[in-house]
Amino acid sequence: MATAAEAGSKVIILILSTTFVMLVTSVLSESHPKDDSMELKEKIEMAEVESFVSYTSDQASRGKKKYEKNCAECHGKDFKGGMNGGPPLRGVGFLEKYANGAPASFIFEFMIYMMPPDSPGRFSPKTYTDIMAYILKKNGFKSGALLPSDVDALEKLTMKK
Repeated sequence: MATAAEAGSKVIILILSTTFVMLVTSVLSESHPKDDSMELKEKIEMAEVESFVSYTSDQASRGKKKYEKNCAECHGKDFKGGMNGGPPLRGVGFLEKYANGAPASFIFEFMIYMMPPDSPGRFSPKTYTDIMAYILKKNGFKSGALLPSDVDALEKLTMKK
């Protein structure tokens, strides 16, 4: 049988061991968060609310005038392609290319850097935005909030109806 002194020593060792384990666990958990909590935190931080592209009626009206004056000759008044060989801007082909969940900046940047072919970038960002609003309207996108003229803002808008 163990003496009282031996039993007391074992209790002290047990208490010290338990305290040590608790301290080490506490320090480790602070410097290395659990995978689950870190994963959840990253998901929350990375999660973005998906916003769909829209435009105002005023933008589409201004865009119609500018489209008819500057774009219809190549792309057609009905958006089905014009006599000068511009591709259709309406229908399945257009929707598959631009409205499949891509960011709205995709079409906007294409317009700025490629249109019109004889002088890309000729118009102001606002003019390109107005023309884009009219194209969206003709493709059945809903009007609503102002379509921004800023590439970074357009990057956050999804091309879905």
